[in-house]
Amino acid sequence: MTLATRLTVAAATAAAAVAVLAGTYAEMLDRALPMHFV
Repeated sequence: MTLATRLTVAAATAAAAVAVLAGTYAEMLDRALPMHFV
């Protein structure tokens, strides 16, 4: 596996992890503060 491939895989993994965390955080906020941002 080349360095470029490793970097690409690492970036994709990090992006997926951030997306999952952001989605979870947004869902928790949506449940905890349903009317605060309306």
